[in-house]
Amino acid sequence: ESAIKRLGTKIEQLFCEKQIFLNPQLKVSDVARAAGTNRTYVSNYFNQTLGVSFYEYVNALRIDFACRLLRTTTDSVKAIAEKSGFNSQQTFIRTFLRLKGVNPTKYRNML
Repeated sequence: ESAIKRLGTKIEQLFCEKQIFLNPQLKVSDVARAAGTNRTYVSNYFNQTLGVSFYEYVNALRIDFACRLLRTTTDSVKAIAEKSGFNSQQTFIRTFLRLKGVNPTKYRNML
């Protein structure tokens, strides 16, 4: 198994099983430390192997998580933004709109 594949497996575990993307302070260096490598390798993995930046990847997972909460809870948009790992409601709404084409409230009302 190649080093890049091993790194991918570790990163996947961190994000899918441990849900580290919910940490609003998450940085590339945190992922690198947890995966036992350096931030350059981690950054290259996202950019070259996955074709997205670290933050694009993290925000996509956060928005997917938020969509689950919008479907399954009556939590406020502000609470969902916080639970999904966003530092501010504004950033959450802007990111949600960019990725889903509607704001969180409209998304919930469409369900």
